[in-house]
Amino acid sequence: MPGFLSAFDGSRQSIHAFEQAIELAELKGAKLRVLAVIETPELHEPEERKAIIEAFRGTLEEAMDKLKPRAADSSVPVTWEIREGHPVDLILEEIRDQDIEHVFIGHRGQKGLIRELLMGSVSRRIADYAPCTVTIARQSGPKR
Repeated sequence: MPGFLSAFDGSRQSIHAFEQAIELAELKGAKLRVLAVIETPELHEPEERKAIIEAFRGTLEEAMDKLKPRAADSSVPVTWEIREGHPVDLILEEIRDQDIEHVFIGHRGQKGLIRELLMGSVSRRIADYAPCTVTIARQSGPKR
């Protein structure tokens, strides 16, 4: 069974990427993995860092919970995971370790334009380095 990955950060574009992923997974008979990555903050004390990570985790869990009814209505086996670390590294690791054939990612996620200009786009790096097909969702999905 082919494996698809939806890189998720709770943004409208990542929701749209998830919708595209689940639709194509249904057509292709693929399984879908939804991965969210909490970028580990480096500039905080350990206790502050833990609080920030837990706040992001709660926000991502709530956003993922909103997608679960759509997944349940489909015939697609879906797994959900939230990891901590560098998004590009962890997404590429997931692609290799899970034998992913197709990645779906939003064009610009929660961090927005300023971070992209300063540090580069996660979606662009995934498109450059992923050893599989990458779909970048450029349209915003429905408001949730």
